[in-house]
Amino acid sequence: MSSLFHDLDGFLQASQFKDAWADDGCVYANRLLFDFSDEDWQNLAAVIEGRGELWKLSLAQALSGITTHQAISSLISLLRELDEDIFYEAALTLEENIRSGAEIVIPPSEIQTLIEQMKLQTGKEFLGVWSLEAQMMRLTTKKGHP
Repeated sequence: MSSLFHDLDGFLQASQFKDAWADDGCVYANRLLFDFSDEDWQNLAAVIEGRGELWKLSLAQALSGITTHQAISSLISLLRELDEDIFYEAALTLEENIRSGAEIVIPPSEIQTLIEQMKLQTGKEFLGVWSLEAQMMRLTTKKGHP
């Protein structure tokens, strides 16, 4: 496995303390992700599903501002999680990255479906996700996506 992926994975597994993460852990993880190679992204995609909740939450936050297709794919993988906290963090970061110019790697209607599924599962509206929903509706209309 590539060293940047290994560094990130080990760091996310060790950084399970909110104070340290908020102070500078997220910035460090974000810097590692910015320098990821294709191999690093492949390694990341291969382990996301098997990692714990705090690791996934940290990853969702660390992907902020990274607009590559691989970063967006990672966020969409996190949106598919059954955990509402992970879903919420991934949705907020995805919306921010789209505003920064990221292109969606799946049809916007699929993201809308994921949002609706989470709403049904939890019975919640996820107020912070409304902006992402609105962007998906605009993209669907603008680009003629299904």
